Amino acid sequence: MATSRRMRIEDSQAEGRPDEMSVLLRRRGIAFLLDYIATLLILAFWLVAASYIKRHWPLIQIDEAQTNPGFFGIGVRLLNGLIPADFGAASMTSLISWLGILLTAVWVFYNWVYVYAHNQQSIGKYFIGLRVCRVDGVPMTYSAAARRHILGYPLSILFFGLGLLPILSDPRGRGWHDRIAGTRVESE
Repeated sequence: MATSRRMRIEDSQAEGRPDEMSVLLRRRGIAFLLDYIATLLILAFWLVAASYIKRHWPLIQIDEAQTNPGFFGIGVRLLNGLIPADFGAASMTSLISWLGILLTAVWVFYNWVYVYAHNQQSIGKYFIGLRVCRVDGVPMTYSAAARRHILGYPLSILFFGLGLLPILSDPRGRGWHDRIAGTRVESE
């Protein structure tokens, strides 16, 4: 039986077809990139908004803009109603930048801890069709998800990605972040 499976893998490699582990590794990489891009897009949106407001802050406070019935006028009326007139462009930029950082941190917790604890997958892994399971068979918990993403990923990447290399050699494709949390990645 083992010889038959080994022969099929050797045949598939000889024909140029990738084996199961390399397909899983590619899918994991794509899922990680999707999650990473979504996280960066949230942060980038708020930083671009802060930069725009810093450059246009004096124009936003013009009285003529308040009479504009469109979307811009509504936004200006809300801003002028919520923010004191002596609030400068630098203060507003700082406020919006910190808001962006806070919302990015909330997204990271939601996507990489909350969703994992409930669905065993991030948004990226959902689209690619992967899930993260505990090795001991226990359902995923918040602490395991936090260990995997808040502690495990930074440690895996910190030393020039050395913590990701065991994914290539481990029979179950587990990196440092998986070992720290006691998890493994599998196809749905």
